[in-house]
Amino acid sequence: NPQEFKKINDFIKSIDPTHPTNIQIDDMSQLHLYKDCTDMIEVASDASYADHLIPNLMDDIRTIRRILGPAKPVLFYIGSTVPSENKRTPEEIRCAAYLALMHGLNGLVFHVGHNGINPRSTRHWSLYRGLAREIEFIYPILISPQSPELPGITTNTRNLEFRIKRYNHRTYLITCNTAGVSITPTFTIAGTGRYAQVTLPFEHRRVRLTDGVFSDEFMPYETHVYEVLETWNSGN
Repeated sequence: NPQEFKKINDFIKSIDPTHPTNIQIDDMSQLHLYKDCTDMIEVASDASYADHLIPNLMDDIRTIRRILGPAKPVLFYIGSTVPSENKRTPEEIRCAAYLALMHGLNGLVFHVGHNGINPRSTRHWSLYRGLAREIEFIYPILISPQSPELPGITTNTRNLEFRIKRYNHRTYLITCNTAGVSITPTFTIAGTGRYAQVTLPFEHRRVRLTDGVFSDEFMPYETHVYEVLETWNSGN
């Protein structure tokens, strides 16, 4: 029960005040009872293990943050092969990872069940190393303070989640298609005389801006990370 976990936490802190503590909660209805028991909380929501990962994910994340508050470190479980690897595509898993971090969670656990990933599931095996590198890249950007230098940006597509951030003197646009269909959104960036092109650092390609406007294609649940540049760079 929560009182006993709080005692355990206090005992650990009495030995080593800097030792981090953590508890994993599978039942969202119990989350409020354990929020003050440990330094961090691992959460598996209903969406984590649902047949369809994305549709209710953002609602669950908003609920987690409402209950725990904005400052509590949260590790979020993504069911990678739970309920079944046949229920998950690599695109859905990447999209869920991006959305969790974009909505203020602090870390991810990719739950591959008790039997792991089938050796024949090569698309799953090939996902995680590259995704880990992407997360290491985008997380510091997402948690950076808001900058007054950020341009305004709009898009014409409802199913697109995006964040625009300024980090290390660079401007980034981090995006997710939350729909199970392909979309081709158009982005409009304010300050049309200032910005010349966008590049995609994970995809090694660039898109030219025309009067501050560009379009790009997204496959179902696809993510794109753009860097918005003030000058046209014709190099590779």
